Amino acid sequence: MRRAKKVAIHLILLVLILLAGPALVLLSGRVDFDAQWSTASREPTGIAPDPAITPEAVVQVYGARTFAWRGAFAV
Repeated sequence: MRRAKKVAIHLILLVLILLAGPALVLLSGRVDFDAQWSTASREPTGIAPDPAITPEAVVQVYGARTFAWRGAFAV
């Protein structure tokens, strides 16, 4: 019985830790609930190297915050 209680407490703590990040993002006000993905800018940002002057292969990973409530949980 003690082991089951210990496991339950650890699971509850894990869930609370995992939900702390989205809660902080929501509380910080960085999520715009009125924004629509269809109105997002499609302009290039210029962060990728110019292929005309970069002959070697380049692997880059980009991330951007998602829209509405998903913005609290995903990038």
